[in-house]
This record gives sequence, C-alpha cells and structure tokens, in this order.
Amino acid sequence: MSRHWSHNAAALNELAGQYVLGTLHGGARRRFESLLAQRADVAERVADWEVRLHRMAHALPPVAPRPALWEALSRQAGLPADQLTPVSSPVVPVPVP
Repeated sequence: MSRHWSHNAAALNELAGQYVLGTLHGGARRRFESLLAQRADVAERVADWEVRLHRMAHALPPVAPRPALWEALSRQAGLPADQLTPVSSPVVPVPVP
C-alpha cells in the first residue's frame, strides 16, 4: 500500500518544485499551499527550490522577447503595444545565502 502524497518525500519535492515554477494549478495548488502553511518541512523544500532556481536564473544571460510576443500580449491585454514595452533596466538580483 502506498503512502499519501503528503507523506512521500519524493512527491513533496516534485510538488515544491512545480509550486515554485508556477506550474502547479487549481486544486493541487490550493492543497499544496494548505500543506505549506502547516508544515515546516514543506516550507523548507519550497525555500530550497527558490534558492536553486534563483541561482540558475541569474546564471543565464537575459533574452530579449520577440516583437511578436509583445504584439500578442498587447492584443490579450487590450492595450496599445507601446504600453507593453520591455523594461530596459536590469533586474537587481536578491542576495541568496
């Protein structure tokens, strides 16, 4: 008999990664957030993923989005394209221990 996902270390680690990436949606996200609020070990897994992904993101060079992306965002947002211009100043990285 298998254990419930909330007591499975591998499943919690995978869910924590999905949560930090923003790919955990709907009821799964709400259940995970409830568990996150109740358990320090789950919060630690989330913090570990945040540190790992933060370091990885800052190790990669910035990539300018294609103009077609801005046009699509403009249409979806219902705003003129000139109101959706990319930020020209770099994002200041947050120090990570």
